[in-house]
Amino acid sequence: MTGAPVPPMGRLFCVGDEKTGTHSVAGLFSAYRAEHEPEAHDLRPLVEARLRGDLPEGALDRYLDGKDERLPLDVDSSFLNGEIIDVLVPRYPDARYVLTLREPRSWLDSKINQMVTYRSPRWLELRALRHGPPEGHPPEEAALAERGLPTLDGFFSEYARFNTRVVAHVTPERLLVLRTPDIRAHADRLAAFAGVPLDALALERSHEFQGPVKHHVLDEIDPAHLDAKLHEHCDALVLPLYEAAALD
Repeated sequence: MTGAPVPPMGRLFCVGDEKTGTHSVAGLFSAYRAEHEPEAHDLRPLVEARLRGDLPEGALDRYLDGKDERLPLDVDSSFLNGEIIDVLVPRYPDARYVLTLREPRSWLDSKINQMVTYRSPRWLELRALRHGPPEGHPPEEAALAERGLPTLDGFFSEYARFNTRVVAHVTPERLLVLRTPDIRAHADRLAAFAGVPLDALALERSHEFQGPVKHHVLDEIDPAHLDAKLHEHCDALVLPLYEAAALD
C-alpha cells in the first residue's frame, strides 16, 4: 500500500519477551504509528522499582498518562509491556495484545548471545532483577558462570513467569500468541487480528534486529542438564503454549 492511505486500526500492544520478535512486529506495522521499545529508558527504571517492590503508588499510571500524550501510538511493541501487563489491560480494555513466543532453547541461545555481546550498564540491574544474580551455578553451568551470566534456573524460571503473567491477565479473545518463526509466514493472521489488510504490513521488515554474533555458549553445557532445566520450568505452560500456537 505504498503511497496510499492505510486503513485505521485499533490499539495494539506486542508484549513478548526479549528476543522473541518484538522488533519485527513493530517493523511490520511501520506504515502506522508504531515503535519498538518506545521510551524504554524512562519505563525501565519504573519496572526495576516495581520488581524491587519500591515503586510509588500510581507512578506507572502517571507515566502512561504522559506517554499517551507524547506518543499516540497505534502499535507499542516492547518486552517491558509484558512486565506491566496487569496495568495495561485494565487501562486499555479495547486494545489487542500480541504475545510473541520463541521455543525456549532457541530463546535462551539468542538471549545469551545478546547478553554476552551487549553489556550496557543501564540494563544490568533489570537483567539481575529478572533473571537473578550471576552466581550459584552448578558445575554443569560453568560456561555461564565464566561469562557472568545467570543460572539456567534464573533464565528459564523468568521466561516461564513472564509468559504466564501475560496469559493470566489477557482474555483469550484479546490475545494472539504468535510463534517467532511464524511472524512472517503467518503475517496474515497478525493482520486479521489487528483488523487491517495484509498489504498494510511491511513484510520486508518481518525479521529485524537479528543477533549479530553467536557465541555458542550452549554447546558447552551438557545437553541432558540443559534439557532437564528446560522441561522443569517450561513444561507447565511455555512448551504447551508454543505447541498450541503452531499453525498448519
